[in-house]
Amino acid sequence: IELKEAMSANQITAYKKKFESYDLVILDELGYCTFDVQAGEILFNLLSSRNEHKSMIITSNLVLDQWNEIFRDQLLTGAIIDRLTNLSYLVNMTGSSYRIQQTKEWIQKRKEAAVLN
Repeated sequence: IELKEAMSANQITAYKKKFESYDLVILDELGYCTFDVQAGEILFNLLSSRNEHKSMIITSNLVLDQWNEIFRDQLLTGAIIDRLTNLSYLVNMTGSSYRIQQTKEWIQKRKEAAVLN
């Protein structure tokens, strides 16, 4: 969202300097929203500026093979994955969502409470 706001306000250079200044950048839930090609290219440039210099943590519910759905451009997706996987650690986590499990437990408790009333 910040990236889109910086783009619309023509402040991308200032945003890039700010982005590069952090010791660690965390992009959580990459893929929750899709990127148009222009936003994807700007993200690529931001990530490239940090590549091999500063740390990043990226989380996504999508496996790398599905990232073309995020960026909608195969070449751009390949370039972003190339930058992010260079000199990196990939942690593939499997299992069910803890939020879904919490919701199931909450529903069950509500059903039990309704029976008691």
